[in-house]
Amino acid sequence: MSGDRKRGQALECRRCHRIGTRGFTPWGSEGWECSNDRACTARAQEREQPDPREMSQAELDDYLDQLVTQGRDDSPQFHRAFKIWERHQ
Repeated sequence: MSGDRKRGQALECRRCHRIGTRGFTPWGSEGWECSNDRACTARAQEREQPDPREMSQAELDDYLDQLVTQGRDDSPQFHRAFKIWERHQ
């Protein structure tokens, strides 16, 4: 049962996959969720973002263009991708 846990036991959130020993609430019969919904949602959305380190140069160009078109050219995602793009120039 999910409510049975040992003190100091590491748990994993089913939504954002954060691993820790505090700040979890039982979910269903076997799972756990972060008790801070806003932080959990932000982490889950970050995990869904494409990883620029795994993109080809053409994919990286398209991704940067897409972020600029969306007006997100000052976002953390843009800056991370741009740093990788600069390294390959």
